[in-house]
Order: sequence, then C-alpha cells, then structure tokens
Amino acid sequence: MAQPSTPELLDPAVDKKHRSFLSAEHQTDLGVFRPRGPGELLTVDERWTHRLGAAGLVPLCRLVEARTTEDPEVAARRFYFDRLLIAALVDRWRPETHTFHLPCEEMTPTLQDVSYLLGLPCAGAAVGVIDMQADWMNDMHQRFGPVERKEDAPPYVPEFLADARGPTKKWILQFQPTYIHPQANAYAVSRHLEAYLLWLFGWVMFTSGQVHLVTRTLVPYAQSIADAHAEDVPQFSWASAVLAATYRALCDACMKKEALATFAGCPLLLQLWSYEHFAIGRPVVDRSPYPEEWYGEKEEDAPIMASLWCRRWISFMM
Repeated sequence: MAQPSTPELLDPAVDKKHRSFLSAEHQTDLGVFRPRGPGELLTVDERWTHRLGAAGLVPLCRLVEARTTEDPEVAARRFYFDRLLIAALVDRWRPETHTFHLPCEEMTPTLQDVSYLLGLPCAGAAVGVIDMQADWMNDMHQRFGPVERKEDAPPYVPEFLADARGPTKKWILQFQPTYIHPQANAYAVSRHLEAYLLWLFGWVMFTSGQVHLVTRTLVPYAQSIADAHAEDVPQFSWASAVLAATYRALCDACMKKEALATFAGCPLLLQLWSYEHFAIGRPVVDRSPYPEEWYGEKEEDAPIMASLWCRRWISFMM
C-alpha cells in the first residue's frame, strides 16, 4: 500500500501525553487551571498617558484600571477568570497546529483578535529576550532607591528585590501610583511608570509560573518606555508577543496533569476571545452603545471590544 504523500499533522506521541487523551482513555481525573492575574487593580496616573499612548498600551491599561470613567471614586468591577472555561479550551488545544479542535472544526486566536480585544499594536519591533548584566539588581536599587514618595507610603525595603530571576511583586508595589508624591519631579514619575509597566507585563500580559515575580528580561522594555520622550517612545509589536506567549502557555498547559496547574501567557486574552466567539460560557451583558463618558479626550482613551466584557454588569451566565 502506497504511503500518503503528506504526513499526518497530529502526532500520536503527543496524544499519549495530552490531557484530553488521559481523561478520555484512562479516565484520569484532571483538575482546572489557576490563571495568574493581578491580585490588585492599579490606576493610571495621568502624567503617564502620553508615553503609554505612544507605546500603544493605553487601551489595555484602561481595561484593567481600578476605577471607572463614570465615577473615578468608584472602584471598577473585578474581572474574574472562569477556570472551567479555560480548562475546557486547553483540553481542545493541539500543539502541532496551534489550533483548538472543536465540533465546528478548528479555531485559534489571531493577531486581529489581540488587536481588537486588547487594543495592542501589531506593528513595531519584536519583543525578545534581552541579556541582563549580572549587577542588574544594584542598578535598580540605584535608580529607585532615591525616589521620593508620599509621606504616608511604607518605607522602601530594598530586600524585596532579592531574587535573581526578576523584580518581585512586593518590591514593585512599593511604587504603585497611589504612592506618587504630589510634587514629584519627572524622574520620580518615570520610575513609578517603570514599576507600573513591570506589573502590567508580569501580571496581565506575560504571566508565568513564577507567581511572585516578573522575569528580569522585561525590565529594559519598561525602562525604555518610562525614560523616553513622548515623541521618541520605542514601538514594539506587543500584540505578537502576547499572542506568542499565550500559544506557548496553551502548548504547555495541554500536557499538565496537576490538580490545579498554573496557566501562564495572557489568560485575559484567552477568556475574552472565548466570550467573543462562543455563546457557551459567555456572560450576558448590556449590549447598548457605549456611554459617552467612556470616551476620553484622546483617541487612545476610546473603549475597545473587550470593554463590553470587562466593564458591563453581568446578569447571569449562559
């Protein structure tokens, strides 16, 4: 019998390790995933918006901001991850094709989804691994140590940074927006912006299994944006990087057998993509036109597609 001209796309060796195979063939009781997200919601200081806007990050920052545009004093509704929904998607992911195998054939998140849902730019330089100097922690202490903060802010504790893999969340939150001194100079504002970007990278865009820190290779990206002038902010393809990180997370997760494994990448993107494309598991929200208060003075402050799912009251789940 003649061999087929093209090999099979699906690898039988992958099948034996895949969650769906273990569950269906071996009746393995697999648990749900633990998406890593921000345990706190931070606000965007208005002195940052020109640089965040030039970097193409304002839509995402507004999406996860801790206050609403209707009433700045009212805390925004927290977005909850649906662990069962994420597990159901992971169980249908094939790492060979980077697609979900569904009854309606194959589907996968695309750059267009990332751009429309999160408002991230597709154009720009690639986001890759940058080699860090061995004394990167000393450099950060020198840059952040002298920064003046509010009088009621907790004292600066440099020991919180003591992890060779990257800045810890406890250290980053020492420079959260609410601690900015009312008369802060431009340098202090830039350092608080750098810390905010590290939080955004590590707990929204590029989450990982290291729950308490963000990888140190993202420090140069945060610093380059924080220290740039509005007209010289470097342009990066954040959409491509977030999509690639989510693909990698899906490829890793579909092989995990732990009862409560960590789902890395950008779980926010995955869940919003599911809401946008599937009626099953989708919350019921108010679909009336966005109110005028949602639109800021600048174009980058306009709501995005994800605003429908993150900023509307949920009545019930379908």
